[in-house]
Amino acid sequence: MKNICLYIVFLLVFFKCSEDMSIIQEPFFSFLKSSNITIDTVEKAANVWEYGFKFTPLQSGIVKQLGIKVPAIGNFKVKLYNLITNSVIVDTIIESKAKGTESFIEVENLKLSNNTNYGLSIVADVFFKVKQNTGAVFVFPQVIGSIQVYGFFEEKCGANGCAVFPVALNDLVIAPCVSFKFQAD
Repeated sequence: MKNICLYIVFLLVFFKCSEDMSIIQEPFFSFLKSSNITIDTVEKAANVWEYGFKFTPLQSGIVKQLGIKVPAIGNFKVKLYNLITNSVIVDTIIESKAKGTESFIEVENLKLSNNTNYGLSIVADVFFKVKQNTGAVFVFPQVIGSIQVYGFFEEKCGANGCAVFPVALNDLVIAPCVSFKFQAD
């Protein structure tokens, strides 16, 4: 009987601890898995674009990894902006080793604060164009896990990207080719 009680206590503690542990969230690639969408693949565009998402964490947390998923092999610039201070927090290169597969890099101590506006973008001339089969626009804001997404933005900026986060909102066609792995506190 004593062993059964200890086992039950162990299970209760285990499940309580499991509930408290935050899951790793990957918000932006989820648009590629949505139902009722069409995905067009652009393996080489006429121009280099900087494109990505404006978002706010609903809970503070840590970015564990930055990632890309593009229809090309090569190196791609990824930027994370603090849109409150209009500053670049991270400006890095991520290598895509295979077409259409996710490529992530580790980042250390990258804390995002709740209720702060951020932008995550990629600089590329390749992308997956995602649109709704009905021709409807994507409705923003959207909450994905503990991330509130305000919209998809893009701009032709050249090989080094834009000086500031892209300003042109596109809610008809989005290119979810950049994301991160986030763990809320």
